[in-house]
Amino acid sequence: ADKTFVRQLHVTKNYLWRQIMKCLRPRYGAASRQHEIRELVFEAEILYDRELFGQCRKVLERAENLAREFECFAELLSVLSWKRKLTIQTSTVGDHRHVLLEVIEQERELINTLLNLNQYNRLSAGIYDLIDKAGAAPEDPEVKQQLALLENAEVAKSINARILYY
Repeated sequence: ADKTFVRQLHVTKNYLWRQIMKCLRPRYGAASRQHEIRELVFEAEILYDRELFGQCRKVLERAENLAREFECFAELLSVLSWKRKLTIQTSTVGDHRHVLLEVIEQERELINTLLNLNQYNRLSAGIYDLIDKAGAAPEDPEVKQQLALLENAEVAKSINARILYY
């Protein structure tokens, strides 16, 4: 019996690790807005599978409002994906295209905001390299593009991007 335990120690270790993490989720997850939004998306998924589309839409609206308010962009992308799926499932032929295009446009705007934030993160991570490059080769298109991000705070499209700007 001892040899079996030793040979399966990795299985036991993995099991214990999953159990410990499962016990810690309520304590740490509840404090996170991202976790709250993911839970709402999970609820929406259950409602969708049960074909309770009206309730599903309401839960997705709550999740979307929270995600927008706290700039939880990854979660917002998930919410918009479910909104698109729900729209395809529930829209009538006449308004289907209009409503679907609205959701797709929201996704495009979100992706642009994420790209903007990514640019500021890259700029923040390499600011000293940029300063060195700007002094040596200000005509470099990549350097010009990054320096343009520093010209005006209005270019930053999210709170996190504005924090990185300053």
